[in-house]
Amino acid sequence: MSQVRRLNRIMHGRVKPVHLDLSMAQITVLRLLAEMGPMRVTDLAREIGLSASSVTGLIDRLEAEGHIERRRSQEDRREVTVVLTDAARHMLEVANAAIVAEVERLFAPLHDGDLETITRLIAKLVDSEG
Repeated sequence: MSQVRRLNRIMHGRVKPVHLDLSMAQITVLRLLAEMGPMRVTDLAREIGLSASSVTGLIDRLEAEGHIERRRSQEDRREVTVVLTDAARHMLEVANAAIVAEVERLFAPLHDGDLETITRLIAKLVDSEG
């Protein structure tokens, strides 16, 4: 497990120029909105596996920082949808590009067989999680 921690430290150190200053939970909310589009708080909570009140706290902070907007439904004013802002979408694109570039650089010395083994092992881990 120490090798995994070491790899994690290397990745965090190398991707520092794209320091987002966000918690992992906040990044999860932003990435989910980027992938799925506008969502209700209850749907976000269900997808993330947190309570609606916890997600509301995350959304409050993300909204205050200009990363998301809340929009009320025209049909039912009680229903609120959370939407990713263009600035947050751009920030995620820049961060993802930096991470991809760093992963490619990190794995560049490996041979095709090594990469196939890593890919197979990652797929096995993901599959085991259901």
